[in-house]
Amino acid sequence: MIKDKEQGILKKGLTRRNFIKASAALGATTLALPGCTVFKPAESKDVVDKVDDGVKVVRAVCAPNCTNSCAINTFVKDDKIIKVEPGEFPNPEYRRICLKGIANAMQRVYSPDRVKYPMKRVGERGEDKWEQISWDQALDEISAKHKEIAEKHGMEANSFMSMTGNYGANAQMISQRIANTMGATHMDNLGIMGDLATNIAFVPTLGVLQEGHGWKDMLNSTLMIFFGCNYTETGLTDSHFLSDALEAGVKLVVVDPRYTRTAAKADWWIPIRPGTDGALALGMMNVIVSENLQKDDYIRQYTTGPFLVRKDTGKFVLDKDLGGSTEDCVVWDTAANKPVSAANLTNAALTGTYEVTIDGKKVKCSPSHQLLLDLIAEYTPEKASEICEVPAEDIRKLALMYGETDPA
Repeated sequence: MIKDKEQGILKKGLTRRNFIKASAALGATTLALPGCTVFKPAESKDVVDKVDDGVKVVRAVCAPNCTNSCAINTFVKDDKIIKVEPGEFPNPEYRRICLKGIANAMQRVYSPDRVKYPMKRVGERGEDKWEQISWDQALDEISAKHKEIAEKHGMEANSFMSMTGNYGANAQMISQRIANTMGATHMDNLGIMGDLATNIAFVPTLGVLQEGHGWKDMLNSTLMIFFGCNYTETGLTDSHFLSDALEAGVKLVVVDPRYTRTAAKADWWIPIRPGTDGALALGMMNVIVSENLQKDDYIRQYTTGPFLVRKDTGKFVLDKDLGGSTEDCVVWDTAANKPVSAANLTNAALTGTYEVTIDGKKVKCSPSHQLLLDLIAEYTPEKASEICEVPAEDIRKLALMYGETDPA
């Protein structure tokens, strides 16, 4: 964020002129309110083919809330969409479109209910009373409110959130960049959404905002467990990969409070108390560890399991803490019986507690996997069952099924 000393817009005063200037600098003059964008006529450079009767075929992307961003060919006549078809793709498995995507292009774009200009509420909340106002008035009022909040509570009290039907890079990133330029804040839009809640865990667990495997990789499995995943309805263009896997004999278990269409295709549907998936997972891990079904080599090589964690602060021990020059994490080398950089994982311990000298003091440290073991020890199938309302015998059965199946 831009701080007070060099805050640019805030330092000059947040006027409508400055607000527009910032938006323009970010390429956002026509996207200040992404949900209000109007259909943009096709440009000649976008045309990929020409059809008779003045119809042009324009390459486009479908960007609603499913986030699949399917390539589509849009048939345009007199600057209006008349038809959409799946766009070409090098791999035909990814040449797709769904009914939602067709409706998005053919109905939503020209819907009489679509908001295409600023609307101001003139009644009480819920009365559905609105009036159309000019862009100048909208920008004046928005800027004035931002300034009022900033003067009372600081600029960071102004917060943006990008959630619109145009779920592409423009809609998501423009408000983030404006917030950053102003020194404001931005709400994360993944953690608040039921169908994308898992995405918020990708970065802390995988390091990237992406799954570890593509959906096509389901064919290489023998067992799949879906926690609240209903791709048959919510991921229509990817659901054929699930169908291919099921036809190939891959077993499917669906954990979901609802008997969804995906659950209907499963070999085993496990109803669960909403919001308690974590308890079920912990109960499964308890069984897997008790039966020694975990893969220690995998944990050591591909996870944070061997990284030493300080008992006093709960933070990872870094190489620079031991007098090194890097911020690499540190592991306990069981052969050398001392802490070393995680660059060498061959003999890294996954369990135990060790004393490490940091800043001249002895500090007790344990591999993060040991901390996980300490946690899951509490979650027997019986305790997990009390929380998630899945029978303890089913938790044990699912854990053994997963632990004894490879690949899964």
